[in-house]
Amino acid sequence: MLAFILAIGMAFATMTLSDPTTDYILVDGEFEPLDVELNCGEGNEPCQVRIDGQVHQVYDAEDPQTAKVGDGNIIDL
Repeated sequence: MLAFILAIGMAFATMTLSDPTTDYILVDGEFEPLDVELNCGEGNEPCQVRIDGQVHQVYDAEDPQTAKVGDGNIIDL
């Protein structure tokens, strides 16, 4: 019985895992996958992409705490 209760509790505690080969951008409050893992170079500057003239911060996962860093060059997609 205890195992059943713990299993139910763990179902609510697990996080959704993001695809490690995909980076994300935040558009209008929603994360959108880029379907590619970007090489942002070395450094501590924000990793950003330019899509259709708009510059976006790049994230490793669908989480605003996972902003990628790199050399600061904006990547055109």
